[in-house]
Amino acid sequence: MSRSDRQGCDYDASLPDTLADRNLALPAYLVADLSDADAAIRRLNASGTSHVSLEGLARFLLRAESVASSKIEALDARWREQLGRIRANSATELLLDLLPGVPVITVESAARLIGRSEMRTGEAVNRLEAAGVLRQRNIGRQRYRIFEATGVVELFTGLGRYPDHTGFGPGEESPHSGSLSSALQ
Repeated sequence: MSRSDRQGCDYDASLPDTLADRNLALPAYLVADLSDADAAIRRLNASGTSHVSLEGLARFLLRAESVASSKIEALDARWREQLGRIRANSATELLLDLLPGVPVITVESAARLIGRSEMRTGEAVNRLEAAGVLRQRNIGRQRYRIFEATGVVELFTGLGRYPDHTGFGPGEESPHSGSLSSALQ
């Protein structure tokens, strides 16, 4: 061992506050809630989950996510085709990337989310509205317009519409089939 390795060093010690002088009494309502929660957890652990197939639920959720993801990709491709040429990193491109996660916007909220000025964002919103990507939801003053990406809203509201919960209607081909009830069996 070298001499420098044997040398002492400086360090900062941190000591926790003492608990002896603290009042650790809990209110009666909180103790009752904690007791109820503890009893419920004990009952759940005792009964087990042998009657529930979490694997089936996981398969169902993975299928639903896969279908939704595919539909969002198709929707994005359709939007880009409707718009034609889009300049890289423009407000329009940034909005297209944002809309699947935030389908209802105002010009002000979109400007904050994409980090562009309200003027540039407003121009992009107008372009998206003219192309049919966005639809104005309120009638009234220009300043407080609310827009929705109708394709995204329709996608999410349509996911649970059909018996197999894939979002595909009668006559539409689904890459996956099955329902939540069959997934849980």
